[in-house]
Amino acid sequence: MRFSYALMLTIVSLFIVALTSHAQTGRIAGTIVDGETGDPLFSASILVVETSSGAVADFDGNYLIKGLQPGTYTLRVSYISFATQTITDVVVSADEVTTIDVAMQSEGVNLEEVVVSAGAILNNEAGLLRQRQKSIAFSDAISAETISKSGAGDAAAAMTKVVGASVVGGKYVYVRGLGDRYSTTHLNGVELPSADPNKKAFNLDL
Repeated sequence: MRFSYALMLTIVSLFIVALTSHAQTGRIAGTIVDGETGDPLFSASILVVETSSGAVADFDGNYLIKGLQPGTYTLRVSYISFATQTITDVVVSADEVTTIDVAMQSEGVNLEEVVVSAGAILNNEAGLLRQRQKSIAFSDAISAETISKSGAGDAAAAMTKVVGASVVGGKYVYVRGLGDRYSTTHLNGVELPSADPNKKAFNLDL
């Protein structure tokens, strides 16, 4: 009987201690919103620095931190794309709720301008074909890939592979039977002058 009575007293004592301990704790609650729009910030986190305990805001921006011993605490509130806020001197009293509402400010992110340039690949037959399909003028060309495979020793020899072009004297190119005065040669957009004063066509035996 003594053992049972002692055990019962122990259980009752523990129960009383638990109730007393629970009654001596306080809570922090509030709402976390966007300071500009007033919209609730779902999943924003709030941390009690001294205890490492905390909470996450619900869909309405509400949060609740329970089981805090009476005292003064520091809160740290964070949310992606918003500036982290630190709130000091938050007083928690036993069996009371301390209300802390937070309006967070957007944290601007400056991004440098990035320019991406792309050019058509014209060193193979597929690239040249696409270029011809997009061109508004009639044109023909020969790719670097084809020139390499043909074994041409100079530009004139390579031009023999172009449809509609004929090479005269091993160096002058005539297009579709037209004379040399209708032919011009350009390199990187600049017209090349003929080495022969009696001809306009540029000699391509280079």
